[in-house]
Amino acid sequence: MPFCPECKGEYRGGFDICKDTISRYNETGCRVKHPIFLLDRVTVLCYVIIEVMKMDEELISKKELLAHFGISYGALYRWKRKNLIPEEWFIRKSTYTGQETFFPKEKMLERIKRIQELKEDASLDVIAENFSDRFREINVTEMQIREKNYFKSIALDLYIERFGSQTKYDFQKLLHIHIVDGLLIEGMVSKDEAKETLALLAENHIKYTGRSCGVALFRKHGVFAGLMAGDLSDITFDEACVKIFECSLSIRIESLKTLLNNKG
Repeated sequence: MPFCPECKGEYRGGFDICKDTISRYNETGCRVKHPIFLLDRVTVLCYVIIEVMKMDEELISKKELLAHFGISYGALYRWKRKNLIPEEWFIRKSTYTGQETFFPKEKMLERIKRIQELKEDASLDVIAENFSDRFREINVTEMQIREKNYFKSIALDLYIERFGSQTKYDFQKLLHIHIVDGLLIEGMVSKDEAKETLALLAENHIKYTGRSCGVALFRKHGVFAGLMAGDLSDITFDEACVKIFECSLSIRIESLKTLLNNKG
C-alpha cells in the first residue's frame, strides 16, 4: 500500500486521497504543508492537484483603484450599498500608515469595468441583479427558445440528444446550454465533447447551490475531460493537460441574464 511522501499516511484505495491529510484537514480545519492529490476522472487517467494552502491573491489598494478608474470614494461605496461589489471584497489590512482597504485585484478591475460599461444603459438595481448568482425565475418551452433565437449553435439540439426533450427549461438548464453554445460558436469543443460538458454541468452544478463555482475543460493526450470547483484558482493541472476553457459560472449567469433581458 503506497504512503503519502510528506506525512507517511496511507493512501485510501491505493491512489487517491491520503487519509491522514484529509482527516486532519477536515476535523481540525488546520492547514497542512502538502497538497491533497485527487484523481479527477479515472477513465481518462488525468489528475489535478488541489492545493490546500491557497496562494495569496494579488490585491489592489483603494487609493490605486480610485486613481486607475478615475472614480470617487462616494461612487465606490454607493456601488457597495447597491450590492454591485460584494462585502467580502473589501479587505482591511494594517499598513505602516494604519488601517487601509484593499481589494482582490483581478476581480475588482473586471467588476468596475463591467459597471462602467453597463451603467449608461441600466439602473444600478438591474446591474446588481445581473451580477447576482441568483437564478432568474423563468420557464420556457423549446418552441419559445427557438422563436426568440436564444442560442446560435446546435447546443439546444445536443441537449435534447443527451437528456431528451423537456416540457419546460428553467434558468439552470438554459445556463448549461448557454455555456455550451459559446463553446461551440468559438470552436472549442466537438459535438461529443459538448454533450459531455452538458452532462458535467447537469450532474455537478447542484452541489454548488448558493455558492460560486467555475468550470474547467481540458484534454490530456487528446482525451477530453472537465471539472467543476468552488474556486478554480485552487487547481493546478498536470503538465500534460491542455486547458481548453476556464470560467466562473457567475460570469455566464450575468451573460445569460443580459441575453434574456435583451430578448424580452
